[in-house]
Amino acid sequence: MLTRGWEMDDGINTLDFFRRIMVVEIPVLLKLTLPAGKFKAALFAGPDIMIKVGDYTYHAELDGTEVPGTENVLDDVYFKRPYFGLALGGEIDIPVSEKMFFIVDVRYVIMFSSIFDEDIYGYDISMNSLKFMAGIGMSM
Repeated sequence: MLTRGWEMDDGINTLDFFRRIMVVEIPVLLKLTLPAGKFKAALFAGPDIMIKVGDYTYHAELDGTEVPGTENVLDDVYFKRPYFGLALGGEIDIPVSEKMFFIVDVRYVIMFSSIFDEDIYGYDISMNSLKFMAGIGMSM
């Protein structure tokens, strides 16, 4: 689940939206493993597909004051599915023991598709993201 916020300012009023967007993300990555001594390192790149399964506004503020009636409002009509992008990143596996390793994965996703249906809403907004992952892996 992603939580996104953005601000619209017309020079007179400032409107802040905060949304929850539930997506299924499907990265299709080409991974290049690099020699790194005791460590195992990799670079990867490839298409990233996000399919939205739900969306709602959970908070909106006008000039810092909460807008009544904007809590948890389903707002699915303005968004389109799916979104297409490009994922770029790297990974390093750090040995902890003979069969266990610590994984650090960092990737940047550049979305090429607008998240809004521009015909309905009139805005073209893409949703880029920087993602971090850490975990423990085991080899058999």
